[in-house]
Amino acid sequence: MALTIQQIACHRCDAALAVEVDVCPHCHARTKAEVSTADKWDWIHRRRTLLFVLLCATGALGLPALWLSRAFSLRAKIIWSIIVTVETALLVWVCYGSVATAIEACGPLFGQTV
Repeated sequence: MALTIQQIACHRCDAALAVEVDVCPHCHARTKAEVSTADKWDWIHRRRTLLFVLLCATGALGLPALWLSRAFSLRAKIIWSIIVTVETALLVWVCYGSVATAIEACGPLFGQTV
């Protein structure tokens, strides 16, 4: 199949499509451009997935994804923002305390007093 500059190939049936076509008229598959942009951020609209990412991976750094999500009401976004911020602050505090304790305990090993 020979493609012109204004055409792309369907990723499913290999038919020649115009660049502006969103769905292949032959097999009804979405174009690759639409798939890559639409599915790339689809996870932020699933409540459980977004909450897992916020609570277990990104913490407060993931709050912009929460506010972009359509899966939460304004009230839920405010409540979850507070919960995630408090959780992140507690994790930072615990990590800081652990590192400070480790440095204090290891100081005599290196001939240092803290």
